[in-house]
Amino acid sequence: MKKFNENFLPKRDKDSLKKLHYKLLKLIEDGDFKIVNEFLKNFNNSNDIGELRMILVTLKAFKDNPEIKDSLDDISKLLQGKINIPLH
Repeated sequence: MKKFNENFLPKRDKDSLKKLHYKLLKLIEDGDFKIVNEFLKNFNNSNDIGELRMILVTLKAFKDNPEIKDSLDDISKLLQGKINIPLH
């Protein structure tokens, strides 16, 4: 996962958002939500609105999963602070 983060983080474009989407889907398919949660923590200080939205949209169906709920809530709050619009 570290290699993915190193390759992903420097470049912000449509391709990187697609990579993020498919990486999240792969982690979900593997079924280990602890790893998903660990991965999500990489985005706690993100300034990229597209990236934050991609995470929330991709994982919307899992928003009540107890293993990732807090991380998704943190990302949602971070995004709300950046766009000044409530997401609820």
